[in-house]
Amino acid sequence: MKKCLAYLAILSLLLSLGTVFAAAELPSVSFTPGKFLADDPDAFSTVGTVTVDWKPDIASQIDMTDGDLSDWYAAGLTATEITSYNMVSWVRDEAVTDWRMTSFCAADPDYLYLAFDITDPDFAYGTGGDTYDGDVLQLSLDFGGKMGEVIEEDPDVLMGPKNIFYSFSCEADGAPIRVMQQESDMDGWLTEADGDGVKGAAKRTDKGWSVELALSWQRMYDDYVWKAWEDDAKIYASEGMEMPLRVGCALYYINRAESGGEVLWAAGVTKGLVDDDGNPVVSWTPYDNGITWSLPIQKDVSFTCPQIVIVEGLDTTAPPETEPPYDPPVDYPDTEEWVETELNTNVEWYDTIPPEVEETLRDAAEDLDAEDELNAILEKYGCTAAVGMGSLTVLLTVTAAAYVIRKRK
Repeated sequence: MKKCLAYLAILSLLLSLGTVFAAAELPSVSFTPGKFLADDPDAFSTVGTVTVDWKPDIASQIDMTDGDLSDWYAAGLTATEITSYNMVSWVRDEAVTDWRMTSFCAADPDYLYLAFDITDPDFAYGTGGDTYDGDVLQLSLDFGGKMGEVIEEDPDVLMGPKNIFYSFSCEADGAPIRVMQQESDMDGWLTEADGDGVKGAAKRTDKGWSVELALSWQRMYDDYVWKAWEDDAKIYASEGMEMPLRVGCALYYINRAESGGEVLWAAGVTKGLVDDDGNPVVSWTPYDNGITWSLPIQKDVSFTCPQIVIVEGLDTTAPPETEPPYDPPVDYPDTEEWVETELNTNVEWYDTIPPEVEETLRDAAEDLDAEDELNAILEKYGCTAAVGMGSLTVLLTVTAAAYVIRKRK
């Protein structure tokens, strides 16, 4: 139902502005064609699954206030290397060979802890303004794998779940990290001082810069719920490897010149997606990510985010069934009778139907899985019938309504 409402709202708005679609393509993935950052398709690889170190005492082992990662190395955490061979660019055509990062990932009951030791000869500080203007690291997270489930269920949703970016720069050596939250009605800066569930710091190094960031489980959960319409979602996990707590990550990097603010290149990790012509593309959703942080749950774990539910004795990788929200029955009219009434009442007919209008209708009907309904309408009233702008909205509404009625019965 949300999908149909999304179609109708957007189509009606555009039509009211006098816009005609020559071909209404509604892609399931939003992307920009680019090139592999290392410029060697055969060498491209995804970062893949990274096992998170469960460290209940991690807060006592690392200092999150200085951006220095020597204590992260000393803590014996698992290091993951991310290079240009894991990245696809959306700015720059030439290969990048002098950039790389070493990353760490740990967890305790309160936070997911992340650290990035970045080799970047073109390092640029951010100025701390309302927009990031230095080198930028961006994370978009599929918390608990839940966003992927939503998108997989309805890949063409237009007015629903989107990724939330957590973007940050190094504004001054050792300064508390400020995280810009984007793609939400709650856009704005997140800081530890404001109790926003983030903490960390960054600093320049002799090879680039380093940053340490902790995101609370509650922060990530709240942002997921906000974007996915779920009021009381549960994030299920179980002890051992049967169902680890998973966080998919689409990671992006924007590299600016040390002076002047010019973007030298920008790229993101990806699963190796390609467009219809075989060109590599950057995905803008956390579902189509190149990293999955996987936390095997230990015995007697208790998270401070109560919506993370530990299920004992689970022996399947599929999440438990949850009760769908109550959807009261609706007394819909007969489909054929309702369609005919709407057409006779609202549609003004002309001599010919513009090819682009019929193409738009067929594209919309295909996306709505309502091609039979549209064919019946065109056959009944003749393919030479034409519609004006308002009538096109009516036909699309009729097609979508017929789809909803058919699915509800």
